[in-house]
Amino acid sequence: MKRTPLKRSQGTPIPAKVRAAVQKRSGGLCEVGCTGHPCSESDTGGAEVTAWPLELHHIVKRSQGGKHEPWNLAHLCRRHHEMTDAPYAKGRLVFHRSAELDAATLLWCIEVRERKGALPVRVLASGSIPL
Repeated sequence: MKRTPLKRSQGTPIPAKVRAAVQKRSGGLCEVGCTGHPCSESDTGGAEVTAWPLELHHIVKRSQGGKHEPWNLAHLCRRHHEMTDAPYAKGRLVFHRSAELDAATLLWCIEVRERKGALPVRVLASGSIPL
């Protein structure tokens, strides 16, 4: 299946040390838990590896003032990155920060909603990323 490239920002590139920090945190895997899912596969040694290209996703979009900082970036496989802009009816990957948890944890879930702003009809998956 041919994949169309995601729209890329024409702004400043993400600094190498920020990319390295996110790479170290993620261990080179999709941070929303691709292990055991269709977007992962076993390498020749039996370890789980991301089968889709990894991309950096800005939690707060650059157009909304988001920074090139590790706490604002998530390492996602292409499949999950595309879900950050998917229609809510098909399942959209959404990130949340929780005041109840420490500031170093980012929550994520894949929600199905009837429309933007409506309460989730169901949550397909959820988890957290320690930052």
